Amino acid sequence: MKKSVAVLALAVLAAGAFAAGTEEGAADVQKVVWWTSSLQTEYRPAVQELFLDPLQEAHPEVELELVYMEDYYRTTQTAIQAGAGPDIIQLGGPGYALEYWSAGQLSDMSDLAAHYGWESRLLGWAYESGTSSDGSLITLPMHYETLLLFYNETLFEKYDLQPPASRADVERVCNVADEEDLICFSHYVARNRWQFPAMWGGYAGHDRFYEASIQELRWDHPLLVEAMEYWNSQVQAGWWGGDLETYYSMGYADANSALMEGDALMMINGTWVTESLISMEAESGNRWNFAQTPPLRDGVEPVYELSIGESIALSASAEHRDAAGTVLNFLFEDATRAAKIAESTRFSSWFPPLHYKEADFGSDIDPRITRWISEFSLETGRGKTGYPVWGYWPPQSKTWAEQEIVKVHNGDMTAADFMAAFQEVYAADYAEAGMPIPPAPNTRSP
Repeated sequence: MKKSVAVLALAVLAAGAFAAGTEEGAADVQKVVWWTSSLQTEYRPAVQELFLDPLQEAHPEVELELVYMEDYYRTTQTAIQAGAGPDIIQLGGPGYALEYWSAGQLSDMSDLAAHYGWESRLLGWAYESGTSSDGSLITLPMHYETLLLFYNETLFEKYDLQPPASRADVERVCNVADEEDLICFSHYVARNRWQFPAMWGGYAGHDRFYEASIQELRWDHPLLVEAMEYWNSQVQAGWWGGDLETYYSMGYADANSALMEGDALMMINGTWVTESLISMEAESGNRWNFAQTPPLRDGVEPVYELSIGESIALSASAEHRDAAGTVLNFLFEDATRAAKIAESTRFSSWFPPLHYKEADFGSDIDPRITRWISEFSLETGRGKTGYPVWGYWPPQSKTWAEQEIVKVHNGDMTAADFMAAFQEVYAADYAEAGMPIPPAPNTRSP
């Protein structure tokens, strides 16, 4: 086992009568191994205090080995392919589980879900996201997130701007950026996939983005081609990262810094970035805030994307399967405990999508975070939803689109040719992958 940081071990009890019928015996200590990301050192004490220690006290007859690892995605994939690996498998999102599921390397957790009532504990869309096309429960969300339009509130006040809520608003802000020699959208080009739902869905409609994602609509539909053309026109105007050279060279930290240092007005990014923005705020002297990613055509509704940042699955070769179920249930059974862990890690990890109440969170939480959580729950509960590609596209399609789109920006491929080629790649990938069908949006675009 490759370990880059530390191993935390504790004893926890298996799930009573449910485990008794299949585990070795009530008196035996049952070991469960979970590999997780190399969490920032400052957050590990919170995981220890709020998750590991209570788990040990409540369930002293299962031994959980929580291993913090560098590059754990790749290490886990290599280990599982070799017939080894952990009992609890952590993945980047439900779409990443399909390869393991099709290879017979994951366990269907439907029986555990029925026993513990996970479907009622999790937000409906989140539970559905882990269900395969044959109805098996193959993943559970460990952390959720969404895409937001972040903006430099200090600069917006200086230039008398409002967060954009339409195409005209976006163009107004970007024209001010041109006048003031600023970047309109600070952007990390190596993650263009973040922008697909915001730009394609924002123009064609998130219902059409959904239909294309499940192949009820072709990706080369005229409105989706127009969406790609409009996005490319923004890039050519220098609104994304500045000129093309800067656009291609900017990294993740550079994009965050440009926004917070006052070199850029806006940035479309995920809620995972709030930790960095909060830390940079005091140093920079600039305030940030957020809005929903704006619609880019009349009649299109703004939405929050339904995104699973991290998901967990159960290995088909787990020796003590029911004991692993006990560990997983401890993550979902108490919303107040889950909220405390999420707060302690700045909502960057360990934040399962449960039915949280305002009282579950502490009084000193940043009000901007409280706002996105409450608005997200309200809007997605009404079915006003979008679909980030890392949760709902098959694996090869994500990589192809992210890499090939630069040909459009460089003038080597038209938007229409790109979307037609993407349709062929996507259709073949989607047919083979067996992707779960996400919940349908309660939106209808013109």
